[in-house]
Amino acid sequence: MDLYQELELNRDCTAEQIKNQYRILAQRHHPDKGGDADRFQRIKQAYEVLIDAARREEYDRTGSVQEPKEIHAEAVEHLSRVFHGVMNNFDPESGNLVELMRNEILALRKLIEQDQNTCKKHIEILEMMKGKIKIIDETKENLLLSFATNQLELRYNELKVFDHRCNLVEVMLKLLENYHYGFFELPQT
Repeated sequence: MDLYQELELNRDCTAEQIKNQYRILAQRHHPDKGGDADRFQRIKQAYEVLIDAARREEYDRTGSVQEPKEIHAEAVEHLSRVFHGVMNNFDPESGNLVELMRNEILALRKLIEQDQNTCKKHIEILEMMKGKIKIIDETKENLLLSFATNQLELRYNELKVFDHRCNLVEVMLKLLENYHYGFFELPQT
């Protein structure tokens, strides 16, 4: 299965093009709209891989669809990035490496939670709108309802990503709990 062909896109497409094309194809092939469930699942899988920059890069490089890494391994990878990021401006004589890394991760968590809350507000608004959108001529397609439904699906997918990132941050913080920076005697076991 070629993910780009599933979404009817070229390999040099942008993230915005992927999102737009996914909305169109998901609408067209959704089982609730009489579409083929298998085709819809392939479209959804293609979107989930290609919209994630790391997974897309891996797919472009290898041609294989890798499932997301186990969260511990992913947390270690991200913790490594934080370590290398803080190293550039770190003073080993007066600084506290563990505290600096913890603060970076806490700042990241705050940003994720803000994005998560914004996404939840959008979902709340869209759910309310969806319940109020009525079409006068019921023989016509309810475009506004379709727009709201597509946006809701995207927002729920975004919320899953934010939830995963929050879990990832918690694992990173948990990993740091076992570290101390500075000179002290470790207790004998």
